[in-house]
Amino acid sequence: MNAPSPSSNGSKLIARVWHGVTDAARADAYADYLERTGARDCRATPGNRGVYVLRRVKLGRAEFTFISCGSRSTPSGASRGMIMKRHTTIRKTAISSSSSSPSSSTTTSSPERSLDPADNAGWEELRLLGHRMVDEMLEYLRTARERPVWRPVPADVRERLSGPAPREPTPVGDVYEQFKRDVLPYPTGNIHPDSGDG
Repeated sequence: MNAPSPSSNGSKLIARVWHGVTDAARADAYADYLERTGARDCRATPGNRGVYVLRRVKLGRAEFTFISCGSRSTPSGASRGMIMKRHTTIRKTAISSSSSSPSSSTTTSSPERSLDPADNAGWEELRLLGHRMVDEMLEYLRTARERPVWRPVPADVRERLSGPAPREPTPVGDVYEQFKRDVLPYPTGNIHPDSGDG
């Protein structure tokens, strides 16, 4: 996008903001559409002081933020160009800024990594683990009377829990086993039916 014209008086600006969303596969075409319509119209509007188009790709969707800066008297020249057509949603807000010389930019972030399983086998594994978790937690509650009301946390467990957080992904099944080993046996509150808190 073109850089905004410099300001000589540091007067207050109005930043008109539009938000648009489309499929990630349409992101480049959508950016071209914004350039040909809204951005061009805004720059041609008397008193316009800058145009920003920000893009973020997230979970298969491209989210666009279009910002046009101008004085309070500057008409909203982008309105007709920013009416998003099919596959998009839009809302409009207005914010005030005292910046004297905003700089125009286009920012694109890399897609976020999904936490979803990679394939059907992964989904099936997660489904089975989920059923197992529910079964084991119900059994944990059913057998609460068979366990001590309170158990001190052993030193080795304290040491593991005090260690650094993992920096790499850990299989969800392993995380669940760690939870059962180091967390579940040592609740911070009493759940035993014979305790005053149960």
